[in-house]
Formats: sequence, C-alpha cells, structure tokens
Amino acid sequence: MLPGEKARTKLFDSGDLIQVVLLILLLPVAWLLPERRWQASASAIGRLFARGPLGNRVLRHRVARRFAVAGQVGARPDKLAERQVSAVLLARLQLLRLWRDPSWRPDVEFEGLEHLQAARSAPGGAILWLAPFTHADLVGKIALAGEGFDILHLGRPEHGFSGSRFGMAVLNPLQIRIERRFLAARIEMTGALGVKALRSVKKALRRGLLVTISLTRTAKQVRPVAFLGARIELPVGPVNLAFNEGAALIPVHIVESAPGLFRVVIRPPLELPADGDREARVDAVLGQFVAGLEDLVVRYPEQWRGWNLVVEDR
Repeated sequence: MLPGEKARTKLFDSGDLIQVVLLILLLPVAWLLPERRWQASASAIGRLFARGPLGNRVLRHRVARRFAVAGQVGARPDKLAERQVSAVLLARLQLLRLWRDPSWRPDVEFEGLEHLQAARSAPGGAILWLAPFTHADLVGKIALAGEGFDILHLGRPEHGFSGSRFGMAVLNPLQIRIERRFLAARIEMTGALGVKALRSVKKALRRGLLVTISLTRTAKQVRPVAFLGARIELPVGPVNLAFNEGAALIPVHIVESAPGLFRVVIRPPLELPADGDREARVDAVLGQFVAGLEDLVVRYPEQWRGWNLVVEDR
C-alpha cells in the first residue's frame, strides 16, 4: 500500500496497540537482562504472541500463506511464523538497549567488504540496496558506521513501527532517532514521488557518496521476478537511479548467522547492461539481485521480512 492510501493516514491503527504492549513487555528485558538472555526471552514472547488469537489471525493468515507459496524453505509455516516474530522481537530488544546504553554494539562479521571499499573511490557513488531482512535496519547501519562508512539513507516517515499518524508521530521516532546516530544523513522521502528527496540522493551520488535504499512495499513501480518457485515484486526505482546516475548498485544482506552473531553479506555490484531495451536491461538487473538473494532466504526464512512482496505464480 502506498503512502496517501487510507491505511497510511489513519490516526490510530490496531497494530499500534500491539506495538505499545510489546514495547512495555520488552523494556525490562532489554534494560535489565544480559544480552545472552535475549534470545530465549524473544522466543518465549514470540511463541505466546504467535499462538494467541491475534497472532493466529495476523501471522497464519497473512504471513504463513506466503511461507507456503515459497515451499523451498522446508519448515512448517506456523513454526516459521513464530520464529519470525521472535527475530523481530530480538531487533526490538537491541533498539531498546541502545536507548539505555548508547555504547552497545552487536557482534558483526563481513562478507564482501572489499566491494564497499572499492565503491568509496568509484565515480558516480554507490547505491547500497538493503534487502528486507529483520536486522537490516539497525544492525546494518551500526555495522557500516563501525567500518567508517559515511552513509546517507533514503527513508520514509512510515519506517519503524507503523504507518498511522500516531505511529509516525510517537512510535517511529523511537527507531529513527537511534538509527540517525549511525548515519551521515537521513533523507526523508514523503509523498508518492518524493521529488525533493530524490533530488538530494542524485546530488549525493554525483559527489561519489554511498546511499542506502531499503527494499520495501511502498515503491510506486514494481516488476515481478521469478523467486523460489513463485514471483517477487521488486521496485525498479533503485535500478533506474543506478542507470541514470552511473552509480554502482550493490546488494547488501544482513542476517543473524549464529546466535548473537550478525553477518553483513555484500554482493558484487550488479552488472548494468549497456545495450538493449531499457525494460529488458532492468529485468536483467533484477534477476541478478534475486540470484544473490534466494539462498539466504532459504537459509534464514524467519529473518526475511519480504514475504509481503511474494505473489503466487499464476
């Protein structure tokens, strides 16, 4: 659903109450318990939520249906839904700990860091395309800042907890303010087109800077691409931006590869074909993106928050 539609302009959404209750439950865990206890706490709370009446309705109807579409993940949809809630709760615990202890940092390892180091000196800058894994928003920004990268992030006011007016005014700043600590700048994209924000992104790329863009459902133009026996609807905006500005387009995936250890997977820059029809060239780039994504989704399906982008192949 795009900004401007009814669900995005409600004063208060039923999901806002759920978020508030979860934050109240998680706050003492994040502030009082050692980090080694977070996984067990997130799993316990996740199970309670997922197995309750509300969890059954929200998760098993909206989320588990898409787990079933992508059958290659090899797990029961209901169990996978529980694990996904637990992963989200762990990310919330990290966020809350940073409000109490600004020095907290996750344990991070990199794969393909040389691609970002090369992009620093490349003309045209680079777009880091963040796939929607659970820990991409916070751990990803912390990890890149820790390596000395000055990142400009293109974001929306709906980012964080909710798209309601209450959520954007009260809840989402809890996330956005923490993330800003690890960014050189955050460019806010408002409205369906975000013309002013895109102008700022183009200026940054022309200065050779690194810009992060998250893969989200809010894109205006999407293209279906084969994905795990189904299709995934991917935005074409980052690809067109890379073509137009001559910027490198680098996929970045952040996963929890072991309990308490996060892996930042940086793929090589996607090849931007110079010849052929523009739509075919865009399709080729999107195909490359998916090819470097599927194996991680299969290995870490509970951390993949892009199931709402998956559509049944017809």
